[in-house]
Amino acid sequence: MLLDGPNNNALVTFNISYSVLEETLTAELYEAIQQADSEIAEAWFDQAAEYWKQAIALTPGPSISQTTTPFGTLYVFHDPLTLKANSNSKIVGTAEGTSITSSLNGLQSISIAKITLMMNHYKGSISVVGGTHNTKPSNHPVVGGTGDFLFVQGYVTSSPVDLSGITVTYKIQFHLYWPPYAIPSHPK
Repeated sequence: MLLDGPNNNALVTFNISYSVLEETLTAELYEAIQQADSEIAEAWFDQAAEYWKQAIALTPGPSISQTTTPFGTLYVFHDPLTLKANSNSKIVGTAEGTSITSSLNGLQSISIAKITLMMNHYKGSISVVGGTHNTKPSNHPVVGGTGDFLFVQGYVTSSPVDLSGITVTYKIQFHLYWPPYAIPSHPK
């Protein structure tokens, strides 16, 4: 197990404590259940719940900000896509999906998104999956598409533009390739 940073002690203590508690709880809880002793079983469940409250409180993590969320945080989004980094700019589509914080420092996540575009020459959606860094550009491979983007290949780059204020703004760049057998119905 590789651990670094200030969380080492809490994580190591947590893992050791969990193993000892699990063995104790398993044997005595199993015995209480076998004897159909609901009072003892309920007492063990209460003790386990109290232990988990303490263990979770010992595990430090980042606070919530515009760029960080605690490990395991699930964030769901459904945002308009505009031509420029301005909410008054023309809307050309939507980005919807989910992101799960996957780093202990709260800066990286696994993202799944469907980007729907409604432009003059292209209509359809692109599905992407990949790792996102909240403060640096990230490439997301295209895993599927619909409409004019059926069979499209490539990747989408998301880059932070403005991380201050109440809203966070990202620039989305499309790096797409249509194989010879998949020509869009609305060529540019």
